[in-house]
Amino acid sequence: MGKKTERLFRELQGDNKKRAEAAAVELRLLAPRHYPRLLALADHPRATVRARLCSALGQLGGYDDSGPRLTRLGVPTLLRLLAHDPRARVRAAAAHALARGYHVRPGMLPALFAAAHDPSKRVRRGVCQALGGMCWDEGVTAPQCQQLHDIFLENLSSPDPYLRNWTAFFIHCKKLDSPALRAALWRLVDDPKDAVRAEACATLGLLGDRAIVPYLARQFESGTVWSWNLDAAVKLGDPAFLPALRRLRKGYRKTHWFYKSVTTALQAIQSRVL
Repeated sequence: MGKKTERLFRELQGDNKKRAEAAAVELRLLAPRHYPRLLALADHPRATVRARLCSALGQLGGYDDSGPRLTRLGVPTLLRLLAHDPRARVRAAAAHALARGYHVRPGMLPALFAAAHDPSKRVRRGVCQALGGMCWDEGVTAPQCQQLHDIFLENLSSPDPYLRNWTAFFIHCKKLDSPALRAALWRLVDDPKDAVRAEACATLGLLGDRAIVPYLARQFESGTVWSWNLDAAVKLGDPAFLPALRRLRKGYRKTHWFYKSVTTALQAIQSRVL
């Protein structure tokens, strides 16, 4: 084993946090022959090292060219840590690594479904990211789709604004729709968190719910908007958006990318009105 690889393993297990984090990133270039040694850290007595292992596996999953082998070895390790590690920080790191570095497959769903109700908020957040980022059209069964739907429905009523926010975002990304989800999204239209309100308005608009028009226009007035709020306005094509969008655009320089995005949305809506 080369000196650099030895150094990375040493720093990953050391006490210097910054060096350990840097080592986790550099390990994305680790040769496959070293995977067994890396995966053995899943049984390290220090929770800090186990969490760093998860971070390294997330990096490897995103960059490694020998993906099938790494997935075969690394994913079971992450799922085991997610399900059974006694420390919440390790379970959370495993969930975020799965979300960041791997394509979530149907076979991973049972562990993720169980972890969606983990007592740790950090774990639930990582699971939300993993479930939201998966491709649902690749072998997911109808019962699994229903479980995903039910978990997202629970998240929309979570006291954690992170879960409410990201779940609303993932619903329109995945084009999920049901009366129960719409009712939950409507409850978020008056959420105390501005970012959550913005996501709920965008999602309802992208689902074609025209009743959201005055609420989405009000969101443009608040200034907390994302590009998909503009997409929702264009899809609905209502002239009620035009004054709010013009005022929103005044807050940006003409060279700013969002100024151009608002201009494009204005032009699209105007072309439908005329």
